[in-house]
Amino acid sequence: MRQASAKFFWRIIGWILFLFGLLGLLVPLFPTTIFWILAALAWRKSDPAFAERIRQWPKIGPTVADFLDHGVISPMGKFTAIAAMGASGALMAALIDNPVGLAVALSALALIALYVGTRPSRPKAAFSAE
Repeated sequence: MRQASAKFFWRIIGWILFLFGLLGLLVPLFPTTIFWILAALAWRKSDPAFAERIRQWPKIGPTVADFLDHGVISPMGKFTAIAAMGASGALMAALIDNPVGLAVALSALALIALYVGTRPSRPKAAFSAE
């Protein structure tokens, strides 16, 4: 019974994250890939077939698979993500009146940008083949 509850929980979390990713296809500056990576991770625990469907999704699936399998983000993916975070930060700076809230939000964006920027661009095996 407990295992079934955990699978149900992870399946619901996966769907919520997947829907947030779909929203990212429609709303400018709202991310898609990170939500689908997290959805795939949740579905790995509940329904691997759903996780595999994300990996097979045209255009974004290979990016998700590269990150899940190798922890890599392509140079264009890094540029796009960091540019979107910069635009989001500028928008927040223009709209948020609370200096503490703004500092927390911009700090979080900066840490995420640092994480994205420091991910490898190719799998480790690609480095050793050169």
